Amino acid sequence: MTCTSRRSSWRAAVALSLAGLLLLVGVMGARADNVYNTLDTSIDPALETLGLSTTTGSTTIKIAPTNDDTKNGCNLTGSTTLTVAVGSDNPAVATVGPSSLTFTSCGQVETVTVTPQAAGNANILFSVVANDTGASFNVSTANFSVTVTAPAPVDSTPPVITPTIVGTLGNNGWYTSNVSLTWAVTDGQSTVSSASGCGATNITADQAVTTYTCTATSAGGTNSVSVNIGGDATAPVSVSGAPTTAPNLAGWYTSPVTVAFTGTDAISGVASCTVVEGATAPVSGTCTDYAGNTSAATTSSAFNYDDTNPRMGVSATSKGAAYLGSTWTNDTVT
Repeated sequence: MTCTSRRSSWRAAVALSLAGLLLLVGVMGARADNVYNTLDTSIDPALETLGLSTTTGSTTIKIAPTNDDTKNGCNLTGSTTLTVAVGSDNPAVATVGPSSLTFTSCGQVETVTVTPQAAGNANILFSVVANDTGASFNVSTANFSVTVTAPAPVDSTPPVITPTIVGTLGNNGWYTSNVSLTWAVTDGQSTVSSASGCGATNITADQAVTTYTCTATSAGGTNSVSVNIGGDATAPVSVSGAPTTAPNLAGWYTSPVTVAFTGTDAISGVASCTVVEGATAPVSGTCTDYAGNTSAATTSSAFNYDDTNPRMGVSATSKGAAYLGSTWTNDTVT
């Protein structure tokens, strides 16, 4: 029996070799009594399962005289024929063809083909439908079972890796709260055989941008996915403001000045600080980092400012009395 299986067709051929159907032993006489012949099958166990893993094998089926009627040899002689029907009791799982075999001589070889249709079990059954030999044939021992297995899926893709990041996202990709990182690793075609770096991660403190990588392998290959996470929940510190230009030699500003604020941020860095133009007195300002955290308002340093020119008044005095009480005098004026 030869069985071949291909993924595209799931075909399996079973060769039923009626070898020496057979040998005539002794002298054949008239068919007075039935000769109990047995179709004897020896099926290679590897061929009982039809599927992609099935390779090839062979078996022989023969008619063996039993001499139950004390008569030796094969009863299929002359112009006599034996027709055997072949069928499957579960064609949804496996079909068989041709549907019948007709034997006209000893040693004749016929072939049937078993074609799997779906996963499951089916019995291949033989039965006599025409027999003009005058003898009986037992074909039940030629029956055999077939187990059809679903083709093993072929994995052509590596695992799918999906990261999930939970946290408050600030500016420029920075997180401003605690962060949790989890990974989902799936493969619908085969089992994930190994994974590294795919455990859950909880970030509870500020940190510079850090790369996290999950790598997983299945029969379809290896895949790696990386994410970058930076955390900065702390606003800038050491915030201060001062005029951007120097006062005059006396330490005074006589025109409005520009006051700029500065600060420091150890993680994401300072993105901007308040700048006040035209200030005439101390002002308030803040600094904001790249994560979006803003410091508390801080008052700039004090500075002296005076943009008003001095005003001059004039008065006159005289030794002489004013003439007739007017502003006129007839004496020297200081």
